[in-house]
Amino acid sequence: GLFTRGGLDPKALSGDEAGLEKNGKIRVLINGAAGGVGSWAVQLARIAGVKTITAVVGPQNIDFVQQLGATETIDYKKQSIGEWVSEDPASRQFDLVFDCIGMPSLAHAWYAVREGGALVSVCAPPEQNRPKEVKKEVNSVFFVIDPVGKDLNVITKLLEAGQVKPHIDSVVGLDDFEEAWEKVESGRTKGKVVVMVMKDE
Repeated sequence: GLFTRGGLDPKALSGDEAGLEKNGKIRVLINGAAGGVGSWAVQLARIAGVKTITAVVGPQNIDFVQQLGATETIDYKKQSIGEWVSEDPASRQFDLVFDCIGMPSLAHAWYAVREGGALVSVCAPPEQNRPKEVKKEVNSVFFVIDPVGKDLNVITKLLEAGQVKPHIDSVVGLDDFEEAWEKVESGRTKGKVVVMVMKDE
């Protein structure tokens, strides 16, 4: 999503200087930056050389996303993305807005993406949630993660080198699946929620 649809140069993940330089000029906003997908997006953007990574999170996750690499945060409990952008619309426009939450904040994300930028959501088709008054041309994409072997190899190397770290919010048994699903759907996780199908013997 960040690379294939969002415009970041994936070669930067392997240290390619031209890719790092290109990505350093791209401004990224990640909505739901503390969750299972968002926390990976923050780390990958940092490794890829992005200098401006703005994370939308609750107050309890501000320190967490800053440790992952976010350079700025928006506390969604204090203001929506749209309200935050309206305070300084000229400087609060992003080349890439990556949404990991869906509605209602996906509609507000439209205010943050610049003319000609990209709005990628892993939750819902962005175009269906575009506010009527937003007329700018945007490359909007609903992206479902499709694991590709070469991409997984890159991630494996980054994991082995300690450059990215998986974050586990909680581990539950299969009997607690419904509760785990509700937690994920609430958008209030810090990393992944793991459901154990079989108990360790």
